[in-house]
Amino acid sequence: MTQQPTHPEPPPTTPETALERQWDANGLPASLLHRARDAGVPDSELGRLLRWNANRERIEEEIEWTDRLRRGTMRFRQLTPADADAFRELWAHSPEAIADWDVTVARGANAFAQFELQERPVLNGLFDGPTMVACVSFSIRRTVVAGEDIVVHYGQAMRVHRAHRGQKYATGSALSPGPSASAVPPISSTTTSEPAT
Repeated sequence: MTQQPTHPEPPPTTPETALERQWDANGLPASLLHRARDAGVPDSELGRLLRWNANRERIEEEIEWTDRLRRGTMRFRQLTPADADAFRELWAHSPEAIADWDVTVARGANAFAQFELQERPVLNGLFDGPTMVACVSFSIRRTVVAGEDIVVHYGQAMRVHRAHRGQKYATGSALSPGPSASAVPPISSTTTSEPAT
């Protein structure tokens, strides 16, 4: 009886190796993936960037922001009712230019009232030390596109403090909707925010 030659089984595909293959297929250098992982950018975020056909510059920006948030004085987190005063202060110093006008939104006694009217909003703030320098809100919307039921994260309410503009904080604040909106408690116990330049 002749023994048949055995062929080694190909290694199983893991999420990590699938990302590495996709990375290579997009023509991105392995050193960039290594930098991203060293900086702490989650593979899930890297995969999302590849699905969106992000170019190398956008991926490097993601690496820079992740590094700044992990190692510097910057923090990006979900807001709570305890942040109401800082939220009001940010909006008071974040005018929007409309023609020759600077329009400033004055948040009233309930700084988060607008967001309490929305379905599962998530309000995030970017802090430099104790100072809120930017914010953005995401709300989830279910819709039908081409007959397919999809979920859209709708970004709004981004503001960047006037004294902190020009530092790509708007880009940093808008990077992610944050926690899954479906898993976020109602606004009465958690809150969210909209975009600026």
